[in-house]
Amino acid sequence: MAVAVVGGTLTLYDSADPKCRATRVSAGHAFTEQPNHVHLARNEGKTTARLLIVYLGAPHGESPDQVALPPAQCSAVK
Repeated sequence: MAVAVVGGTLTLYDSADPKCRATRVSAGHAFTEQPNHVHLARNEGKTTARLLIVYLGAPHGESPDQVALPPAQCSAVK
């Protein structure tokens, strides 16, 4: 998955980070995610976060998004 933030700021909490620190991705920046990677992604700002998302290699006709439980180390993130 490739994600471009085209408006506002997206805040990511990564399941690979034992401390679940926030990473902010603002408009004009992008990031990639590997398949089956769990993260929390939220708009914590006052401006609407707008994203352009491309799912690379996703099967045609199937939803590439999967609902997952938040990472255990991120339980304090509110």
